[in-house]
Amino acid sequence: MDLGLNDKVALITGGTGSIGGALARVFAAEGARVALTYRHNEVRAKEMADEIGGMAVHYDLGDPVSVKEAVDAVVTRWGRLDVLVANAALMKRPVPGRAFEDIPVEEWTQALRVNVEGVFHTAQAVLPVMKAGGWGRIVFLSSEGIRVGMVGREEFAAGKAALEGLSRSLAAEAGRSGVLSNVVAPGGTMPEEQAALMAANPMAAGMLDRTATGRFSTPSDVAGTVAFLASAANGNITGAVVPVSGGM
Repeated sequence: MDLGLNDKVALITGGTGSIGGALARVFAAEGARVALTYRHNEVRAKEMADEIGGMAVHYDLGDPVSVKEAVDAVVTRWGRLDVLVANAALMKRPVPGRAFEDIPVEEWTQALRVNVEGVFHTAQAVLPVMKAGGWGRIVFLSSEGIRVGMVGREEFAAGKAALEGLSRSLAAEAGRSGVLSNVVAPGGTMPEEQAALMAANPMAAGMLDRTATGRFSTPSDVAGTVAFLASAANGNITGAVVPVSGGM
């Protein structure tokens, strides 16, 4: 199936992680011109950009100036921006044994500032470009974990839940301009080789028992869903939240 992504310009934030890398490769394989972002791992980002014939752009989700500069760099190079995949996020390791009431307010505020305000600034920068072109696709990466609760990562869950409200609002505001906005919510996701190892873990086995497909999602599972929603093949789906969780 031709997704209609040939020559479309896609900005994929958080492009050096496992999901980001899968996203970049899928979009490039469909003929899109891909800009992937990095915050620290410039070498990895440029290697991947060379691999797919795209570009690597520095992008700090917590810095509005950096966000605008990244978007401007993409538009300057290719003259337009058709797709935003908002994949980058700040997620800290849980502190073992720490109760919710003991989360420092500074840590909570920083997480929401980066994961909500940073994505807000990114969407605000790309939307006028898409509207001017009369076509655009925005896909936010959330998490199925917000539906069951994320103990120890409450600030991350709150930020991801906020993106679902943002996406629905953008869908309503920008739909008549040809811009569709959706959310993809992965469940437990890991590369196939890691998933095979995790399946032997009793806790992981318990998760799989509650999953309809009996397996973890892979980055490729997520990337394929995102690519469809971000493509011309998606003619009229907007304001939706699509889980990629194996039916957890």
